[in-house]
Amino acid sequence: PGWHVASRVSGRTAGLIVEFRDPQIVATFQEDSLTLVKMVDEGVFWVLLALGAVGVAFVIHFIIFRRPKEEDKQPPARESSASNAEITHKNVTSKNAKRIQAVKGKAKGLEKHPLQAADLKGHTGTVLDLEFSLDGKYLASCSTDRTVRVWNVKDFLDRDHKYIRVNVDLDHAKSVSMSPDSRAVVTATDDGNQVRVFKISRKKDGTGTCSDVVDFLKEHSAPIISAAVAPTGRFILTCYSDTTFIIWNLKGEVLAREDTKQVKNHFACISPCGRFVACTGFTPDVKLWEVIFSKAGDFEGVTRAMDLKGHKAAVYCCAFSKDSMRAATVSKDGTWKFWNQDVQYKLKQDPHLLLSAEYDNSGQALIALSPDGLVAAIASNLSISIHYTSDGLLATKLDNVHTGLSQLLYWRQIVLNCTCLDLITGLVWDPLGRFFASAGGNDKHVRVWHNDSGYRAQIDDSKKKILTAKSQALKERLMQQVKEAEQALDAIAVQDS
Repeated sequence: PGWHVASRVSGRTAGLIVEFRDPQIVATFQEDSLTLVKMVDEGVFWVLLALGAVGVAFVIHFIIFRRPKEEDKQPPARESSASNAEITHKNVTSKNAKRIQAVKGKAKGLEKHPLQAADLKGHTGTVLDLEFSLDGKYLASCSTDRTVRVWNVKDFLDRDHKYIRVNVDLDHAKSVSMSPDSRAVVTATDDGNQVRVFKISRKKDGTGTCSDVVDFLKEHSAPIISAAVAPTGRFILTCYSDTTFIIWNLKGEVLAREDTKQVKNHFACISPCGRFVACTGFTPDVKLWEVIFSKAGDFEGVTRAMDLKGHKAAVYCCAFSKDSMRAATVSKDGTWKFWNQDVQYKLKQDPHLLLSAEYDNSGQALIALSPDGLVAAIASNLSISIHYTSDGLLATKLDNVHTGLSQLLYWRQIVLNCTCLDLITGLVWDPLGRFFASAGGNDKHVRVWHNDSGYRAQIDDSKKKILTAKSQALKERLMQQVKEAEQALDAIAVQDS
């Protein structure tokens, strides 16, 4: 209202007449379009301009100075005892450490469990493997911090824990084993993908140094899983992630190369007697080979011995008792099995299945058998369960014995393909049956546990044997074993109190 346009010729504007009642309306004309703009009062204009400037300044200030911090965007930590643990990793920079601290809370560490005998601190990276010496005097551990540490078992119950530090230059060990005389440490290196042997010199005060290093030639391209030296000291075993394992002499010369035909290897170990090599893999059977030497100590060959059959899915791990007559296996099918392999396999006798029981299957698992074969320790995820081999019942459950990663860092390490696992990586038993040790998660600690369940099983087993013992000497020996086990339980109770 208040204006009109007149005069059009042939569809094109020839002239323009505009009449306004409102003097603040401005008309502009360009080619065939007409624009009318109502002008705003000058005072109102400056007020609107000032308000707009204030609004823009507020938005800029909010974006720059008040935006949420990165740690506020992170998801909550994984449900585990890691919620109050210190989290660091070799691939996490000091700048990111503050973010990790915000996710995890204050770093206070795990509370001590009543069965914990020692908490071995010193590694600055994830601990990947453990191994006791044959005499039970030492415990070796390897870590992503490029060191191997040899701990003195006699210090476990003391406040200070002495160790010998061995540096793995320009690499890190993913597997560790000790020679029968405890004077050498055999490792499998990650980047080099080969065997590296460290010779150790000890001092009277319990410390020592690495006196020599020997590298074996790289004989296989597939990633190496583990390296172990036979308790007899006659050969070294290396297992690879494809279907290969290699037998070496102590000079680094290849004696034999075998194909397991299991699609993919998971684990390999040597029996305490030094005769058998057991290998687990993608298939549900555990295959055993015998490594044959002459009486003079000359290598004669490797031959298939027997299979442990019965699982319905891939087998994660296997273990032997100290006398090599019993074996235990743990599988992806959610069961663990206990075997009697003291058979005449050359006469085609198969191992006898003594027990099959379920376990808390929450991921890849490890199994370790006590020296007397009375209890089995199974590590799944970040927890350990102790089972009696007589009936398969659960004796003790140690929940979240190692700290894990927050949900954010867990997937971060997966994406970056870092060696930082949310599971237990090492589980071994003291050859004397006093302790078992574990490592893993992301807490960089080695934890040593009392064999409480093993002592109780030993008492029950000895009492049953006393009832059927035919000689007085045997009864007295069994009664002495019961007395010693009871004293060990009393000592554990005193330490806990």
